[in-house]
Amino acid sequence: MESVQATHEYPKRLGWIGLGAMGFPMALRIAQCVEEEGFTLSIYDIDTNAMDRFVESVDNARRGEHAGPGVEIRHMGCAREVAENSDCIITIVPEGAHVKAVFLTPDTGLLAAIDISGKIFIDCSTIDIATSQLINESISAVYTSNLQSKEQVSPPQPPHFFDAPVSGGTARALSGTLTIMLGASSSSPLLPIITKLLAPLTSHPGSLQALGGPTLGLAAKLSNNYLSGLIALATSEAMNLGMRMGVDPVVLQRCFKGSSGASWVNEAVNPVPGVCPDAVTSKGYEGGFKIQLMKKDMGLAVAAAKQVGANLVLADAGLAAYSAAADDPRCRDRDSRNYPSVRVTLKAIPSTGAIWGFYEHLSNSETKDELGSLNLLTPSRILRASQNEIKLGRVCSLNWEVHKPHPAGYARKGLDHRVFRMTAVGATTVVDDEVSMNTQCGSQWDGLKHWSYYKTRQFYNGLPAEEVLDENGNGTANAFDKPMRNGIHAFQGKIVGRGVLLDYYSFAIEKGISFAPYKHNFVTADDLDECAKAQNVTFEQGDILFIRMGFVHWYENATDEERKVALKPPTNAIGVKQGLKEVEWLWDHHFAAVASDTPAFEARPNKLEWNLHDYLIALWGTPMGELFDLEELSNTCKELGRYSFFVTSSPLNVVNGIASPPKYGMFSSCLGIQRNLLRNSALAIF
Repeated sequence: MESVQATHEYPKRLGWIGLGAMGFPMALRIAQCVEEEGFTLSIYDIDTNAMDRFVESVDNARRGEHAGPGVEIRHMGCAREVAENSDCIITIVPEGAHVKAVFLTPDTGLLAAIDISGKIFIDCSTIDIATSQLINESISAVYTSNLQSKEQVSPPQPPHFFDAPVSGGTARALSGTLTIMLGASSSSPLLPIITKLLAPLTSHPGSLQALGGPTLGLAAKLSNNYLSGLIALATSEAMNLGMRMGVDPVVLQRCFKGSSGASWVNEAVNPVPGVCPDAVTSKGYEGGFKIQLMKKDMGLAVAAAKQVGANLVLADAGLAAYSAAADDPRCRDRDSRNYPSVRVTLKAIPSTGAIWGFYEHLSNSETKDELGSLNLLTPSRILRASQNEIKLGRVCSLNWEVHKPHPAGYARKGLDHRVFRMTAVGATTVVDDEVSMNTQCGSQWDGLKHWSYYKTRQFYNGLPAEEVLDENGNGTANAFDKPMRNGIHAFQGKIVGRGVLLDYYSFAIEKGISFAPYKHNFVTADDLDECAKAQNVTFEQGDILFIRMGFVHWYENATDEERKVALKPPTNAIGVKQGLKEVEWLWDHHFAAVASDTPAFEARPNKLEWNLHDYLIALWGTPMGELFDLEELSNTCKELGRYSFFVTSSPLNVVNGIASPPKYGMFSSCLGIQRNLLRNSALAIF
């Protein structure tokens, strides 16, 4: 291909390599804001889908208010093609190894181009200084070699390389308010051209800082990220300290803002969810600057400090904190302000443990929330779960047969099933049936007005018991009335996401732990952690937790007489222990819902004045599932060697309902599974 003639005029042929979390919005800003006619943007990313999405985004922008004069977007097959079709090439990739691959890979790298004479290379990656120096030297060496071998096509004009790391994160990349740290002298003749080219990425000319010369942009960036990383850690610890001593987090953040502890982190991305409603820290820490990248940048800063003999007193502690968080499955792949000490701890919320009003604060809604922790099942989490978990098209039903246990036990009405003939139509026999049952007698989801907080008789989010029941103990609303708060109907289409099974029953058998599931036995937080470790399970925020403790397995293998004796009130059954350590374990994992194969999820009978139901249902709004049939799921997990899956369950759409069988789960066709196959069940899908 004929080489592009390069000049030091404003480059109308721009190349862009790297369409990741930062590169994508940065390139899009330039494509939207360019005012030059005949401007071309040649793009390349190893992810071809990213290039397709970028072209689609540019097309959408043209149809909207951001339409530019018509930038021509060109797909390139490798970095070399980008160089051969561009006067200026901008690169932004995650690590130094990637920068080396982009520039130095034989045949396909940027420096494999026919002619690099006069080209401007701007690397916005945050990498180690040694790699940046290597690239700069390699560019000069290739240019000199081409001159000597007479492979130079255009008039001799040396290429230029600039390190130009950026700061501000994805939000400021989208809004064009980044700070750019340019490794160049303020007197560089190319500075006006670079400033104009990168203007769409900054809010004003002063946001592009010329730091003095090669690698000094990186020097400033590493210093900045070291500082901001430590400030984020300090802000997290200070927030945690104040909240544990009883200060409301929003009040505390406002206090810091007006005091000597003020910082951009506290004001814009305070680590505590809900304090800054529009920040990634209030959106499940999804998006933003990944914690692995902060770990990388802290490591680069510490390494650079050793090379130049700078004493960093806080370096080891800061790097250790980010390293631990980057390895923590609760934090990995999320924003860098997300690490265990940041999370809202149980001791940080009001003395009752209630989070009433928390989700309204996040969404700035004046309507009382009635989904509780199901709010954690965001569209992005559901999409990620479907992509990561559905691989084989295998389906496991989680519903026990509706008539089980039989007899119903625990003084509740069991299934009443009547089959009868309707009036015949001609010679045709028409058969109907009627079903009546207590929704608590078999597989079920407990809704958020099934259990009130024992101290106040209030249901989730402060709903008084007097609004649910009259003085005679009868419901004040039924399925034919106007919907009331906290009804089971609110769960429609909401219990969908990543499921995780802790098969404690199998784990206990393997460890030689013996217990009778129909008697009072309990499973502790430590037991659950050991089980998770043995199964190689890592939890994610918003998981739907299933715990198999063996009650259904016992029932299916027991005699009728054994069942009758075991099901007499009061309830006796294995379950999760009622203990503050178990409460904290459940809170710290931020499950969207929890379920088990036992009558109450928690151990029965309870010997304390409070129950896990108080915390899960009443105080946190976490749906609880009981008497789920987890036998097929257990066998499938063992066979596949994995204990996570995609789960979907849609309770009965009974307006003002209290609880529901986990029936009528539905999942749209995926991997050849058709919709009609997946009706009428709560499902785990692999």
